[in-house]
Amino acid sequence: MKLMKMTLREQYRFFIGGQVMTNYARHGSDDYWQDYYGQLVGGKILQFWMNDDGYPSFEIAHPRFGLLTIEVSRDPEGNDPGFLFISDGKEGE
Repeated sequence: MKLMKMTLREQYRFFIGGQVMTNYARHGSDDYWQDYYGQLVGGKILQFWMNDDGYPSFEIAHPRFGLLTIEVSRDPEGNDPGFLFISDGKEGE
């Protein structure tokens, strides 16, 4: 089957072996994500802004890493701004 005759969805499934994968699964193991996002633990959000490209952005003061900037993207490649779900921490109670 030639790729050009496949729909984008068919091409996507072809390249990942017929499995639908989330960005989370496609871009790393659980350990990778724990290490990557875990480095934010202990930081304090100082400010929020929407950057020039429309990405939600946060400045964080971290006791070990100093000032950090977080930009929320829909995926690790930076394809469009993303969304954070904010909850009261009582989910599952």
